Amino acid sequence: MFTCKSGLTMKEDSLIVRKYFVKDYTDILESGYPFTSYLRPNFFTKIKNLFNKKEIEKIIVKTFLLNREEIILVACSKVERKAVGVITLRKITENLWGIWDIFVSPLWRGRRIASLLYQKSYELLTERKVQKAVGTVSVHNVASVKSIERNWQGFLKKRIFSCVINTPMIEGELVHTRAIKIRKLKRGEEKNLFEIYRECTGEEWCNFLEINQNNFLDRFFGLAYFEPIRKNLFTRLMIKNRVLVAERKGEIRGYGIYRTTRFFLDHSYLHLYIPGSKDFDNICSSLLINALDQSKQDGKNQLKLIYVGNSEIKKPLANFGFEIKESLVPYKYL
Repeated sequence: MFTCKSGLTMKEDSLIVRKYFVKDYTDILESGYPFTSYLRPNFFTKIKNLFNKKEIEKIIVKTFLLNREEIILVACSKVERKAVGVITLRKITENLWGIWDIFVSPLWRGRRIASLLYQKSYELLTERKVQKAVGTVSVHNVASVKSIERNWQGFLKKRIFSCVINTPMIEGELVHTRAIKIRKLKRGEEKNLFEIYRECTGEEWCNFLEINQNNFLDRFFGLAYFEPIRKNLFTRLMIKNRVLVAERKGEIRGYGIYRTTRFFLDHSYLHLYIPGSKDFDNICSSLLINALDQSKQDGKNQLKLIYVGNSEIKKPLANFGFEIKESLVPYKYL
């Protein structure tokens, strides 16, 4: 037996970790599972949600846009015969997998179930010859951060800043500087853009996530369904990229990738790469104005922003009035 922080005791064999089955769906949702769920519902839930737009979007996203292998594990109580925790493993490359959306039922917390799920995930990936694992966690999720500190090797030095921008609110606060020219990417400029990417994200980020000059314009980290690595025909039809280059006095000072989904999905994101400098505000403002114009052309009234960088970049982003969610990126060599 082992003693948990809560003072409760539990036999080591009272929990098992196994792959997710459809019958676990009700247990997990009733426990308060908070994430955007791609868990496959049971037959009656499928019928109930058949004409629910959000449910349809989830099916499309998982089936066509993710387009990669995924494994979901659950921790189950042998006594209560129910799932009390869940974790998602998703392939990024042959050597690198993501571990996302870990959740433990509030009634079962304090018993190191998250640690059990992490350890079983590592064992499974090791058996599959996977070499590295990566994840994300909000800086405000204290319990999860502590659990990661116990079970992972550490955090990558850069952070992910997810910002929500309401178009009417932000337009009046943006000022376009004539000294900053926004234009399309020219052939042969990829090397210059990769140097900016590397300056924003760092060598550690590029090396661990296997991002290089050949794939950096297609490899995104932060929003899983906007990270297509193997581009199938449906993905190419559904997702459109526009590279916006910010130039000052003939020198590229930053860039953004405006990504939008076509047809019936309603998503648009700007992945922004601007090194910290005294011109950050002007470059950011100019790229945002252009992206907002693109958003209007696509009939969307909201634009979401992803920025990867150091914690000090949060203040200038906040000055624009963005609602910012800051995330850490844990890593582990298996």
